[in-house]
Amino acid sequence: MSMHRDLPFEFKSLTEAGTFEGLAAVYGVVDDYNDVIEPGAFSKTLDALGGVAPMLWHHDMKEPIGFADARETDAGLWVRGELNLHVLRARETHSLMKQAQGEGVPFGLSIGFDTVQAEWQGQMRHVKEIRLWEISPTLFPAQSLALVTDVKSRGSQESDLTRMRTLLTEIRMTLRFGL
Repeated sequence: MSMHRDLPFEFKSLTEAGTFEGLAAVYGVVDDYNDVIEPGAFSKTLDALGGVAPMLWHHDMKEPIGFADARETDAGLWVRGELNLHVLRARETHSLMKQAQGEGVPFGLSIGFDTVQAEWQGQMRHVKEIRLWEISPTLFPAQSLALVTDVKSRGSQESDLTRMRTLLTEIRMTLRFGL
């Protein structure tokens, strides 16, 4: 007697495509404008934003490309960005990020902000409180250490999907033929 069962199974998403992680701002580092962001500078604005900030391409208000979850860490402002791949500029940005990661080329992040509280120490401005407006993937960040550290792509989703399909085929064969 042969037993046959089809198991309905639908993949919604195994991994997220268009996501990346990185530091959008690093504490204690002098940037190209002689600003130094101090630890804790983002705490009030992140509370007000619920930890989510809009993402723009190169700070351009006409080029929204997604949103980023943000939180403070010991190193600085850590973000997990999700590019809206239905937007052409977001797809282009994602492609550039993947290419840069594959070739070992740094891809920068930057923040658009207003200074709420700062203190001058010589030529450097120590920023103690920030009103965060947006986070931008950029090719030329003002802070050299504000970088994308990981990029997720559809490629990883497709390989996971392929592996799951293979596994399901093996399960079906086992159930069907008792292999």
